[in-house]
Amino acid sequence: MNTKPEIKLTSEIIKYPEMSHEAGSIGFLEKIFIGNFIYMIRPTLIIETGLFKGYTHKFISDFVILNKIQGCRIVSFDLSEVVQSFKEKNPDYIENGVSEFVGGNLPESLQQFLKHTSELIDFAVVDSDHSYEGVLNDLNAIGPRLKEGGYIFCHDYRPFDEKYMGTTLAVDEYCLSNGYDYLPLFTETETVWGAALMRKPEKYRSRIKRHLNKVRSSFNKIIK
Repeated sequence: MNTKPEIKLTSEIIKYPEMSHEAGSIGFLEKIFIGNFIYMIRPTLIIETGLFKGYTHKFISDFVILNKIQGCRIVSFDLSEVVQSFKEKNPDYIENGVSEFVGGNLPESLQQFLKHTSELIDFAVVDSDHSYEGVLNDLNAIGPRLKEGGYIFCHDYRPFDEKYMGTTLAVDEYCLSNGYDYLPLFTETETVWGAALMRKPEKYRSRIKRHLNKVRSSFNKIIK
C-alpha cells in the first residue's frame, strides 16, 4: 500500500523565541534566517561583536536552548559598560549555560579571548562599529579562527545606503582578498534590512580553484 510521506511545517520542527525589536538592531526576517541557519549547521561556538541592547544575543541564546542545540554557546563582545548594563537588566542570561559576555575595546578584547581558547568559531555575527576600519578589524580578528566552511553574518551590509558604505566596502574587500564566498541578504533599496552571509573556503576548494585557473590560463594561450 502506497502511503504519502508525512510533511511537517517548519514551525513544527523549529521553535522560535519571542523576538523583541528596536530600530537599529537586527530585524525579524534576519533573526528568522539566523535561527534557521543555526538549526542547520549546529554550531558549538558563536561569536557576536556588538552586544548593544542584547536583542540579537537574547534571540540566539533562547533559540539555542529552545531547540536543544547541544554544546553551543554564544560569546558577545562590547564595551565594558555596555556588557555590565546588559547583565544588570538581564540576570537570567548570566548563568544559562549558553551566554557569555566579554567587555572591552574591539578588536583587542576578541583577540585576547581567542588567544585563550583552542576552539574554532563556527558562526559569527559582526554588528559593532560599522565603519570601514571597525568592520575590517572584526573580520581580521575572526577570520583566522573561523573554521573552514564556517560562516559570518555581517549586519548592515547595505550597498544602497551611504551611511553603511564602510561596512559594504570592508566586506567586499575582505571576501575578495581571502577567497570567501558571500551572499547579500535583504539589500534591496528602501528597506530597513541588509546583511551579507560570508563563507570561509575549505583548503581543498582553494586548491581546485587554483588548478582550474591554471587550466583556463593554458587553454586561453592555446586558442590565441
